[in-house]
Amino acid sequence: MKNIIQISLLLLLGPQLSYGGILQLALECYPIPNHVDQLCVLATQSPHGPWDQVVYYRSNPDQQPVLLGIDKGGVATFGGIEFSTEGRYFMLNWAEEGHPLFHFYKTQEFLNGNTQTSVGFYEQYHFDHIDYFGDDGIVVIGLTDKTGKCIDTRHYSSINDKDHCHHFLRLD
Repeated sequence: MKNIIQISLLLLLGPQLSYGGILQLALECYPIPNHVDQLCVLATQSPHGPWDQVVYYRSNPDQQPVLLGIDKGGVATFGGIEFSTEGRYFMLNWAEEGHPLFHFYKTQEFLNGNTQTSVGFYEQYHFDHIDYFGDDGIVVIGLTDKTGKCIDTRHYSSINDKDHCHHFLRLD
C-alpha cells in the first residue's frame, strides 16, 4: 500500500516535489458513520506559500486504498473532515487567511469519484462552532457575534447555546 501511495503522489504532485525534499506523509483516515469505508487524505504543505494539496482516497478493510481525486494549489490550509450524524454528508474544513471555510459533499457521491461537485459552501470570519450537522441536510452554525440575520434555534432541541448568533445552511 505504501508504494502505491508514493507512486500516486509522485504522479500527482511531482512538480511540487521538485524543490528536492523527501516527502513523508501519513494517510489520515476518517471513519464514516454507518459505513464500512473510510475517507482518507494525504495533505501536503507547499514550501512556497500557505496552501495545501490534498489527495483523497477511499479505503476499506478488504482492499487497497482507491484514489478519488486531488485538490491542488488553493490558497488555504486543510483542516480535516467531519461527517453528518449518520454519514450522508461530510464537510471539508479549510482555513484561508485566518478564517474558516467549509465545502459540503454527499458522502456516497464523493466515494464514487465525484469529488468536484459540492452541495454547499459556507465561510464567515465570525465562525465559532457547528451546533448541528444532520443527515437531513441542515447545518446550524454558531458565530462569535451577531453578524447578519440570526435564526431562532428554539425548535432544535439539541442546541442549548443561546449566547451565539446562529446561521442556517440547507444542503442540496
